[in-house]
Amino acid sequence: MLAALPPDIVAFFAVILRGLHLTAQALVLGGLMFILGVTRPLAGHLAAAGPGLEAAGLRWSGRAGFALAGVAIISILANLSQVVVGLEIKAAEAVGADFIVWNGVLAGAALAVGLLARNSGRGVHLAILVLAGLVVLAASVLSSQRCRD
Repeated sequence: MLAALPPDIVAFFAVILRGLHLTAQALVLGGLMFILGVTRPLAGHLAAAGPGLEAAGLRWSGRAGFALAGVAIISILANLSQVVVGLEIKAAEAVGADFIVWNGVLAGAALAVGLLARNSGRGVHLAILVLAGLVVLAASVLSSQRCRD
């Protein structure tokens, strides 16, 4: 379907997807840094507000994780269709492309952030959540065209 659209529309769609990707990623990583840099170290000074602030940070990070996973999957499908039509290759061959693989890793890690943040009240360790956030960051860097040049 995407391949049938004019190139200008496809390029506009790619820019919108990239903007959504960066926004969701900033919310995921920013929320985790807020928890690590503000709510945990300053818990004694925040008194009763601390747990509420941490819960809000986890809530926003979780929602952004789910959004980032969705945007990454849509991006994979859009880029896959462009590669298949543009290069006239089979989808099975295009799936092995680096940007497809790393965006898949990013989607999985973002989904993990969303699930872990949502279940944080059930004894999920912050270290696992931060590790998933670092995988999001690493996969984003490795899926970038600038990383391969």
